[in-house]
Amino acid sequence: MAASSRQLSSFFILLVVFTTLLLIYCLVPYGVSSSFRLPSLKQRIQARKISSVEDVKDTTARVLKVESRPQSRKLASKPNEKANRIRLLTFKYFRTFENFAYFSEFAQNRLKCKRGKRCMTATPVRHYHTCAIVGNGGILLDSSCGNEIDNHNYVIRINMAPIKGYEKDVGSKSNMTFVNLQKTLELRKDLMSRRKRKGVLKNLAPLNGSVISYVKPNTASVTRALEALSSVLKKNNLDVTITYSLRNVPVVMTRMLRSTLISEMKSPTSGLIAYILGTTFCDVITLYGFYPFTTDMRNRTLFYHYYDHIPVNHRNRHNFNIEYDFLRSENQTASVRLVTDICT
Repeated sequence: MAASSRQLSSFFILLVVFTTLLLIYCLVPYGVSSSFRLPSLKQRIQARKISSVEDVKDTTARVLKVESRPQSRKLASKPNEKANRIRLLTFKYFRTFENFAYFSEFAQNRLKCKRGKRCMTATPVRHYHTCAIVGNGGILLDSSCGNEIDNHNYVIRINMAPIKGYEKDVGSKSNMTFVNLQKTLELRKDLMSRRKRKGVLKNLAPLNGSVISYVKPNTASVTRALEALSSVLKKNNLDVTITYSLRNVPVVMTRMLRSTLISEMKSPTSGLIAYILGTTFCDVITLYGFYPFTTDMRNRTLFYHYYDHIPVNHRNRHNFNIEYDFLRSENQTASVRLVTDICT
């Protein structure tokens, strides 16, 4: 009888020990101390619930932020559907990271980005609220638009047109300069010439801290020209970034415009290319120097460029008048502001 009582007592002791260990195992993850205070346990569980809610809120906020990024590329104010048609269209065909890739990463991108395949590349181009695109038309001479142009967040120019001496009309600020095939090859030729090299460097100086962008077909001769330009910039301590496009922008743009907005499009000018690509990273765009006619509304005789006295001549592959009609319609729908008079 005594033996049976001792066995039963031992069983209860083992049961108590087992239960205690089981409780400790279950409650320790909640941070409960060895005193098993109930208020402390409730507080910690409540704290965990609050922490979980905050985690969910934070995660949701980050997801919404990521999902909302593409929206920043749209117009800040949306007057009507027509005003956004060009942006909605260009976003389908063009990407900033593809069309403005660092030329310094050309070899690396060539290995990474297979032909015809889209891939992410680094770009110096960000997103800007107001952009001025300065064409080279004679309409700019004596326009007094310089201050207005410089007041934009980002200023885009075409083919390294001269700035010095024309600041009153075209401004002095330059964040990006588009160069076409002819200008790119001409730069390499002039840089190799002792007589013209100094002049090229003089024209490059005002572009310090900006971007030179080439978005046309990237042939072997173009690559050599951009390499030569990059080398000269480095040797002369000029902080100018060169970018290139992974895709043939004029070909893609011509197909896009022919099938949608300009059925008679032959080959887009550098100015139109700058505008179309500008819609992918600018909210509000103003165009200056886009005027193809021989006289203005004040009956002044105009020249081909604001910096020369060459008569207006449009006998080439570009459709200047058709492009102007398109830009004027864009101006009427508030997609762009087209300046064709003096600035006040």
